[in-house]
Amino acid sequence: MLNIQQIDWAKVDNLLPVVIQDYRTAQVLMLGYTNPESLKKNDK
Repeated sequence: MLNIQQIDWAKVDNLLPVVIQDYRTAQVLMLGYTNPESLKKNDK
């Protein structure tokens, strides 16, 4: 599990790469980037 508190946001220029996959096929649907605020909102 990713620990958001341990990410060095300055090192990644405040953007973290994320991959969206289909849960059944594991096919990659998109590659995007997230910032600290959006990652905290979606980490539930």
